[in-house]
Amino acid sequence: MYDNPKGVYACTVSGAGFNIVDPDECELPPLTDFALQLARMVRFNGAVDVDIATHSVALCVLVPNQYRLRALLHDASEVILGDMIRPLKRLSRMAGFRRLQAAWEARIYTAYGVTEAEDPAIMVHYDAALIRYEAEQYGAPGVSRFVHNNIPEGTILNPDAEREVRPVYSQAAGMSAERKAQIWLQYVSEHVGNPVFSS
Repeated sequence: MYDNPKGVYACTVSGAGFNIVDPDECELPPLTDFALQLARMVRFNGAVDVDIATHSVALCVLVPNQYRLRALLHDASEVILGDMIRPLKRLSRMAGFRRLQAAWEARIYTAYGVTEAEDPAIMVHYDAALIRYEAEQYGAPGVSRFVHNNIPEGTILNPDAEREVRPVYSQAAGMSAERKAQIWLQYVSEHVGNPVFSS
């Protein structure tokens, strides 16, 4: 961890500090920090009443078992860098940010034993389909109109997938961030095979 507050530094909820532009030289914050902050961060800049921890658990239950840990961690870099909305992140001038985000994703994945070089197609599909689902189910009426412009046509949850994720969202409704964090950690503990988790 970094004690010097000067420079390009950030910290997590426990006070763990790190240089955000040099992920390979940093110790990662504890998983409890990732859990609580993901549970406190809302999707779509707050336009949809869904937090990132719940979204990640929903993605986890949809993908095959070998990709579930990756699904749970796929937005963990946002604890470090913030949750930038997709249209802004895709701008050409944001290429540097995308590289930095990719570096943090790789750092986190490696630490917890995720070995795939890139997100599998099925995970990319369900992640995008959940964006549409969350906008339609948990956003104001106008939100889904904007989301549809950023999601490939036909990217939807099939009825079986909807039945699988609906309890995840209904369970989270009205739940405290601390409890949502516990649920995310429980799912992670079931799938992580790296001893870093127990340290």
